[in-house]
Amino acid sequence: MIDAAIAEVITYALGGNQNTQYAPAAYECLQREATKQQVSVLLAVSVMRQERGAVGTQSKNTDRSFDLGPMQVNTIHIEDLERVTNIPAREVFQALKYDPCANIATGLWLLRRSINRSGDLWKGVAQYHSRTPSKGHPYAWNVYNKMNAIVRQMNPEAIQKVLLPGGILAVTYPQNYAGIR
Repeated sequence: MIDAAIAEVITYALGGNQNTQYAPAAYECLQREATKQQVSVLLAVSVMRQERGAVGTQSKNTDRSFDLGPMQVNTIHIEDLERVTNIPAREVFQALKYDPCANIATGLWLLRRSINRSGDLWKGVAQYHSRTPSKGHPYAWNVYNKMNAIVRQMNPEAIQKVLLPGGILAVTYPQNYAGIR
């Protein structure tokens, strides 16, 4: 089931069937970057399902920033990314919007950074979306529900593929989030 879930988000992220020639590279990129950032593929796919972004998308936010591409990376990060990569802001913007692998790699790097800064997986997921708890917590809950929907459809052998580092299955939502829906 995880392979089907990855295929689904990759197909969607690439704008449907018209860009299927890029699917194998995007699939490999998702697997590689999830491993590099020590984020489970299951979590990465669940975040992508929640974001519902695609190559070339640019969604305006209420704060006048934009979310770009498959992982809907917010433009507020461009200045940081320019500094870290030494790539001009305009090129960073174009890569995030039009290059699925650059977008996935950046999105998973930002997700890992949020998890590290918060010291907690689900707080990090919430902060990937927003540092405002009233916005971030429901987002994390939605990602959690998407993750569980995938796991419920998996056979037991396939679950081994989606373990987090240390062998932890990322389907238990922390108690301090239990009341947030």
